[in-house]
Amino acid sequence: MKNKDKEILYQHIRGHECVMGSSRLTILALNTLIKSIRGLKCQPGDFRSLYMDIAGALKNAEPEITPLTHLLKEFETEMEGYFDGNDLKEIKGNAQRLLEKKIKKINADIEKVIIHGGKFIKDGDLIIVHTASSDIIRMLVKAKTVSGKNFKALLLKQDFVKTRMLIDALSEASIPTTIVPEYSLSHYIDDATKLFIGASSITKDKKIVCAPGTSNIAALCHLKQIPIYLFAISLKLSNHAADEQKIHIETEKRRENHCVYVLTAPSHDTLDFDLATRLITEKGDFSQTEASAAYFQNP
Repeated sequence: MKNKDKEILYQHIRGHECVMGSSRLTILALNTLIKSIRGLKCQPGDFRSLYMDIAGALKNAEPEITPLTHLLKEFETEMEGYFDGNDLKEIKGNAQRLLEKKIKKINADIEKVIIHGGKFIKDGDLIIVHTASSDIIRMLVKAKTVSGKNFKALLLKQDFVKTRMLIDALSEASIPTTIVPEYSLSHYIDDATKLFIGASSITKDKKIVCAPGTSNIAALCHLKQIPIYLFAISLKLSNHAADEQKIHIETEKRRENHCVYVLTAPSHDTLDFDLATRLITEKGDFSQTEASAAYFQNP
């Protein structure tokens, strides 16, 4: 794949990840890969190289889509016995079957996180939310509509596309919601009981790669001793350190009221894993100490 094509691909990936999160983006990417394989016409001997070209680009996205990287590597190991077959239809069939298995795996993990996380939503809670994590949205909606929990949300307005998704979902579920600018959190934080955050990835040096703005919000909650709940499937644990995540730095030339300037904006925040009060994965919920012992070599 040409570098220009990769840049376009990564721009689209960042846009989708910003709105739907890395778990849902992984599912979308795997489904798209399956569709591409179905329509692929080539010689059997060319299948491996064609797959590796697109997979190599996906695994080197900026920033890394950690769950997708893990599942593609698993898929490649399982495909070793099939890549070099002589029947293209058979190769494609095996590839589709194995990729569908990966989709089932990540969907099952997400559902378990939602189940484990739901028990941390209590009557009387005022929960701070600001990212359009589909897992957290579904968790809140299910707690209200299925479990009948009586709680409120404090929604911090950021990018309107993401904020609108949250507004629509919380409103449809009849969850009482107060919407304030992100920078106004200090005026409302004394009434908050919890902060719910997601992660794009969790690095081996104990950093959380997350949506822009999360680090400031988490720092204020930590200062005010508001518990911070981190929801992430285990596939988001990266083999790389934070400085290897290839966080994209966007620069944009702007003109406002005769003032010309260059706006610089990183695609993601990073914050210390130790700020999270509890980690909830598909394997259950962990205190900070338990999570460090379970997921990191040097707790």
